Amino acid sequence: MTTTASRPSPESNPASTPNSALTSTLMATPQTMSTVDNPQAVVDRFPVVANLESLPEDLRERILAVQEKAGFVPNVFLKLARRPAEFRAFFAYHDALMDR
Repeated sequence: MTTTASRPSPESNPASTPNSALTSTLMATPQTMSTVDNPQAVVDRFPVVANLESLPEDLRERILAVQEKAGFVPNVFLKLARRPAEFRAFFAYHDALMDR
């Protein structure tokens, strides 16, 4: 069984560089891995968003603000961004807990 998983190197990941042009692209180079041959292989069923320009403005602003503050974008942001309603719900809950 062959699956496709993404593993960008830190040098090639635009999200790992502060002030990079994230709106250009966040695509990782897919690599073919076999979970039978390599039990440690990562099988990613939830791909990251490919382009920030395709996102609603509020999501894009939140992602870019985190990148500015932290110097990178956590994958959870890019994965949840594929479903904007779930992204907003998750971070509304996060903010309710953390902004007390």
